Amino acid sequence: MKDQKSILEIESELFALVKTIINIHKKYTKGEIQENFYLKSIKSTIQELIQFNFELQDKGLNLNIFLEKMGFSEDYHMAIDIINNVANLKFNPNQVDINYKKIDTIDENLKPKLQHAVLELPGISTEITSSFITLMDALKLRDIATGKLLKKLFLDLLISLEKFPGLESIKEKIDSFYIKITNIPNDIILIPQEQDDLAEKLYLIFKEFKNKLNL
Repeated sequence: MKDQKSILEIESELFALVKTIINIHKKYTKGEIQENFYLKSIKSTIQELIQFNFELQDKGLNLNIFLEKMGFSEDYHMAIDIINNVANLKFNPNQVDINYKKIDTIDENLKPKLQHAVLELPGISTEITSSFITLMDALKLRDIATGKLLKKLFLDLLISLEKFPGLESIKEKIDSFYIKITNIPNDIILIPQEQDDLAEKLYLIFKEFKNKLNL
């Protein structure tokens, strides 16, 4: 993390963020703000919630315990439900309980990856980082980087990235490499120069991923 915040600062920022989400949602359902402003406002909070989860991880704090100590679990999960509605693009304000006791607009089977990213982000980030490093290490080892192995490692990375919202540009870049890799026969190993070039390009994408998350 770039700057270490105190637990009190994290609590204050989280409280303000969640209350903002709920208040904006209330104003939208009452017709007091326009849809475009509402959607942009809610979506802009995603990165802040992601950063909040990293700050908790950095201090070794459990999210649920942290929320319970704040007495803030209900409001936090209410905010997550609101974000999930926006992320699904199935939001209909006429179907939302104005008292926010529950939100019925999402089929449980359709809940987006966003909820997992917000609530379980540290684990997903570690998974993506591990996939990047494993793939780059395989290329450095030269003689093990067969077409078959590279296809598997690229696919593992794509699956990990798919769990994380807001990484479309990174996923597109990795997918373009994966498409090229699928043309390599399973038992063929790239020449050293090709492996070096690919590893270098992957490293730049990996840096982009870390920069997006302020790691």
